[in-house]
Amino acid sequence: MSRPRPAGVIAPSPPLPGAPVSAGLACVARRPDEAEICEGNLAENPLFVLSNKDARPKDKADYVKVIPLGTIIAGNRAIERAIKLHASTEYGYPTTFAYRVLLAIIELARREGFQSPAVRTSRHQLARMLGYAAPGKLVYADIENACNALASLYIQFRGTWYDRQTKASWQNRDGVHLLERVQFRDERQPFLPGLEASESGTITLGQALYASLRAGYFNGVDLQYLNALKSSSLAQMLYAYLTKKDQATRVLTRSLKELGMRFALRKRAPSALYDAFAAALDLLSKPLSTGDGPPRRFLESWWCGQDRDQVTVVFFRDAQGARAALPAPPLSVG
Repeated sequence: MSRPRPAGVIAPSPPLPGAPVSAGLACVARRPDEAEICEGNLAENPLFVLSNKDARPKDKADYVKVIPLGTIIAGNRAIERAIKLHASTEYGYPTTFAYRVLLAIIELARREGFQSPAVRTSRHQLARMLGYAAPGKLVYADIENACNALASLYIQFRGTWYDRQTKASWQNRDGVHLLERVQFRDERQPFLPGLEASESGTITLGQALYASLRAGYFNGVDLQYLNALKSSSLAQMLYAYLTKKDQATRVLTRSLKELGMRFALRKRAPSALYDAFAAALDLLSKPLSTGDGPPRRFLESWWCGQDRDQVTVVFFRDAQGARAALPAPPLSVG
């Protein structure tokens, strides 16, 4: 086995959001705050494409796709798991940028106690939550298109939906939209005095997503940290998945083949999977500036077996975090 991968080369300061930090600041890195949340089915299923190119296929037939997710045995029956996505030819598939937009919308709903699926917001507010200090019309257009892609996506879950309210796993669910309604006001026009609330835009969460959030099926994520990971779509989705697993254990091992299927990677050869995940895992192991407070770091280290068929990650714990016993470092194969 190869030895654990180090955090990587540390870039000089001053750090910008998403940039590695100096060695001096790296020693005071903390875990991502994870004060925001991600609904569990979003983290477990490949609903977001990893590149803008894949968001808008050239062939219209590719706007409907089935993503196989393997077979599981539940009791005495075999369940073929899959996701079927129907995307709009006008707006395309939602990207990881749309995923971060959705997390910002969910956070606004959470702040109101999930009292309603309708969330009052603006493109400017969402842009600021995504880390844009002075957003302009191009960012506003990207946010609106992301919301429309989320609203127009029709999802069929086959043996992949978990219902927290009934505690039922491996469920089918049809007709799922992540957003039901998107309406933004023209932010170039000033508010009329006293009508700020009524004139703000409204985004309505999809019924199934809202019900799942109300039932408490979610885990913590750090939106600022996700913003800092925006240079790697795979790192963003890998963080959202792994942080759901980082509960009672500090060490986690997963099959690279399984992860490649889970994130719908095109290239599934062992060497291609290793190269793709190595870059993402290295980024998750680096202390990154989020533009607010100490740098944040998610992984302590990671390594693959000699055959590169499995990956083991060690979750980072800062000075305040509980520390579990670490395994003995694996031997190097050169």
